[in-house]
Formats: sequence, C-alpha cells, structure tokens
Amino acid sequence: MLQYILLILVLAAVFYVHQQMQNPANNCEGEWVWAEECTEDCSSGKSKLVGTYKVTKAATGFGKCDFKDGETKEKPCPVDMCPPEDCVGDWVDDEICIGSCSMRNATRFSQYVIEEPARYGGEECDTEAGKVKEVECPYNMCPPEKCVHTVEWEDCEGYGTTSKRTGAVKIVREGKFGGECDYTEGQIIEEPCPRSLRPTEIDEDCEGDWTWDESCTGMCSDNSAIQSATYVVTKEHSGSGAYCPFEDGETKTQPCPEDKCPPEDCKHEWIWNETCEGGSTCTEGMTLTGTYKKLGDPLQGGAACEFDDGDTKEIACPESKCPREDCVGEWNLKDSVDNEYVTGMSTYEFNIISQLKYGGASCEAEQGDTKQQLISVE
Repeated sequence: MLQYILLILVLAAVFYVHQQMQNPANNCEGEWVWAEECTEDCSSGKSKLVGTYKVTKAATGFGKCDFKDGETKEKPCPVDMCPPEDCVGDWVDDEICIGSCSMRNATRFSQYVIEEPARYGGEECDTEAGKVKEVECPYNMCPPEKCVHTVEWEDCEGYGTTSKRTGAVKIVREGKFGGECDYTEGQIIEEPCPRSLRPTEIDEDCEGDWTWDESCTGMCSDNSAIQSATYVVTKEHSGSGAYCPFEDGETKTQPCPEDKCPPEDCKHEWIWNETCEGGSTCTEGMTLTGTYKKLGDPLQGGAACEFDDGDTKEIACPESKCPREDCVGEWNLKDSVDNEYVTGMSTYEFNIISQLKYGGASCEAEQGDTKQQLISVE
C-alpha cells in the first residue's frame, strides 16, 4: 500500500515539473488602489490614506508576487485629499450682569469665541471672532439691589457750617437678590444741613483762644525747652461777624516758662583710672577705681545726686583694661622606665594649668599633646 502512495507522489511531482517546464516563469502583475477618502480629519494629525493591493494578472511558472491580493498599507493623508473641516465657534457669556432686574434693564455681555477655524475648504463661522453682543441677564444672576429708603428729616439746628439736622430712616423697599440695607427701620441719622435749609444767620463774631500744653519739651538748663499751644475755635462766626485771627488747630511755641520746666535729674559722670589695681591679674581679683564728678544740680524736683563730688568706688576690672595673662602648662611623665640603670624613651603628656586670657600668649602645646624623650636611669 505504501508503495502505491509513493508512486502516486512521484508521478504528481513529475507532472508538476513537466507543467512548469511547459509554462515559462512570469511574475504576477498588480496595482495599489487607494481609498477615495482619508480615515479622519487632518487637523488631528492622525489622518491616513489606506491603499489595497489588487492582483490584475496571476503569476505563472515559478513566478512570484511582491504583495498579496487584498494586502493593505497606509500613508499620511495628502493635503488635497483632507476632508473639509467646518469652523467651530460659540457665544461665551460673562459671569456677571449689570443693571437692575427690577427695572428690567439687567444685561450681560457675550463674546463669540472660535474654538476651531475652518480648514481644507470647510465652512467658515457665521460670526467674526471677538464680536460682542449684549444679552438679557438670567434671573439667577441678577445683580444685588440694595434696599430703598427715605429719611423724615427734622428742622436744621445751628448756624453756618455747623448747622446740622437729624432724621428717622423709613425703609421703602427691601433689598433684592442678596442686596443689603445701609440703615435699619427707624434708625436716627445726622448730616450737615443743606445750605438752602440753614436757619437765617445772625451776625456773630468767631471766638477762640490758645490752649497751652501743661508741660514743656526739652531742658531748661540748656535753653532748649519749649512750650506748645494749639488754637481752639469755640464758636464759629456767622453772618457778617468777624473771623477768628487763627485757624482752628493752628499751633505755635514759646520758650518754656520757669514754672513749667520739666524735672532734670542730677548730672554726673564717673572718671575711671587708666589701669586696674589690687593683684597681678584680673583672675586674682584686680579692680578699677572711679571718681564721682558732679556736673549739674537737679532742677524742678529732679532726682538728687547719688554720691558726693569726689566720692570713689571700685568695680571688677573690665576686660579691656585687664593685663594679658599667658597660657601656663607643663609636661608630665606619662610612661616611665621602671628598671634601674636602664636608658630608654619615655612619653610625656602636656597639661594646661591655666588658659591664656586678655590677649596673652598661647602654650607651646595643646592639652593632651604627647612627646617622646630619651631618659637615662642610673
């Protein structure tokens, strides 16, 4: 059975070779057929044109095809094939209205905004970008309207610029759309009386006087003390009455009267010796001596002098006057030679007994420094 199958395969192969020899090798023929439209808008940057390969003549013999029938490929969409893209725009309304909804004149502005311009022959927007129009204000966006009030005024009192009047507030209409009232019902308010309503003025002269400060500034001992005064108008002129010679609030000064001089404490100074005494160093308790010198007596109840002229006192010597103190230290034997009659190296450690002060000299070594030294033990 197997022999028959092999015989059939061999005969088929011979027949195939014979047929190929009878037909010369020719490659197939074909062409790319491109779609009439691109995949999407070109403005997206992703638009493609799809092509499909169509075999127009099949291969013969041992010929072959470069592409399969129905195979596809893509390429960027040519500009002349980009589909038209219409302009996209709309009116954008302001968030705030102006005017009054109660008076039916509240409006807000709306501006035309183009989101996408027309491309590739698309239809243009019917309105120019940036155009503004006024539209009616929605009820929920009405501007706040303050309440409306009147005032029942009393007659004016007083004369001239000091004339005033008072009145009681009456609310005529409450606030709307979140508006508030400046006053409450029945509230009493006051304002300067309008010129046309002022009572007939009588001829009265202005009255005023200088009000002097109770105390002076500066010191009388050096003639720098002054006393200030402010002019206070106690009554305005009216009619053809005389004006005051000075403006209300005007100021002036004069040398301080003796009975108004401010207290001055005793004036003094301490004169300190050039050098400190009482020891060789500040660390050992040196002191500086000062002598009290009175420069002026107290005036107008000022504080008396604490010391008599020529009194002395001592204070701890200030660092600026302390004599310099050098660093003091010594080398101490750390590791010694224990055996007698032996010569060897021993270790010494530096110990600081007192640090330098007031600009003194440094020690020859730092605390804990070590050195080796040859030592002979006999």
